[in-house]
Amino acid sequence: IKMTNDAIRAAGLTPNTLDRIVLVGGPSITPLIRSMLENEFPNVEITRYDPIHAVARGAAIYARSLFKTKSIKIRSVLNKTFGLKMGIDGEECVCNLLYRNVTLPMSREVVCRPKTDDQEILDVAIYENRATKGELHTPLTRSRLLNTFHIPLAGKISRGRTKIYIRMSADFEGLISIEVECNNKKDTCDLSSDIYLSDEEFSETMRRVRMVQ
Repeated sequence: IKMTNDAIRAAGLTPNTLDRIVLVGGPSITPLIRSMLENEFPNVEITRYDPIHAVARGAAIYARSLFKTKSIKIRSVLNKTFGLKMGIDGEECVCNLLYRNVTLPMSREVVCRPKTDDQEILDVAIYENRATKGELHTPLTRSRLLNTFHIPLAGKISRGRTKIYIRMSADFEGLISIEVECNNKKDTCDLSSDIYLSDEEFSETMRRVRMVQ
């Protein structure tokens, strides 16, 4: 409601001069949004236009108007920053590795040490947040846990000598992989199932959207 009233004022109009409000974007599928607008603007027709694609089409038309005489360069980026929970200076926080809005692909490696001698399992906790490039650490309270992987450690483990290498990478499509290496043994973690829909989940989501439309 506030966004609609702000748009009306920005256009120099008043609610009683409106004939119709057109809803676009995925959230407009929610029935509550439409009913709230109908209650707020009882004399205005509330309609909806292509909620899934309208915003993208509008952005494309706007981009064309800006760059029709210039070449356009497209770059793939992540929309979130990803990192690992680590103990730094006696406190736990998220050590950011892959940053949002940075051109893909990218990769970064950190070296850590086990907590105890003869440690058998390393817990690799993956978090996401909104940190920008240059923010090395983010508090756990400002991050969201995606998953924790339990990696078995191989060979003799010494708290003071053993080095554990953790590499986090994102390819051109934004698919994220984690590799843990300890005493020349490598393990990989699949994070895609935690941040991307499977083909079955995507199909089911689209089926439910079409039912609402």
